[in-house]
Amino acid sequence: MNDTKNPTQWLTELLTEIDSFDAEMFPPRGEKEKDEELVGECPAGLRKFYAFMQYCEREIAQAKLDGRFSPKTEHDEIGTRVAILKAKQEVAKDIFIGCVAEYFDDWTKEGHLHVRENWAVIRCKKCGRALPSFLDLIRGIEPQE
Repeated sequence: MNDTKNPTQWLTELLTEIDSFDAEMFPPRGEKEKDEELVGECPAGLRKFYAFMQYCEREIAQAKLDGRFSPKTEHDEIGTRVAILKAKQEVAKDIFIGCVAEYFDDWTKEGHLHVRENWAVIRCKKCGRALPSFLDLIRGIEPQE
């Protein structure tokens, strides 16, 4: 069993791992759709987070494929790898979206923020509300996924 890490150690290691990424290795590839609103350009300092999320996505898909063709004796190890990658991806996503929302002062506007090709940050209104409105917050309503 691994040594127990406190949250600061785990997060510091994750941030170091993200910082080692070249954002251009996994740039966004999706095209802006006509009903999406352009918010601005993703700040350079946040691009590594996006690249890391894309890397995790690829590695999760590869691990699942490996699991499909591996002996059952390897399934626990592969499952652990997928779980770790998903946890890291989710934390990176939360930090990324929070920082993008902060950068564009876009905390309570309707729709989700996404990144498209050429690092364009867009708001997708058909996706629903990314964050609760002020009234939702004081009523205790959670944001919809």
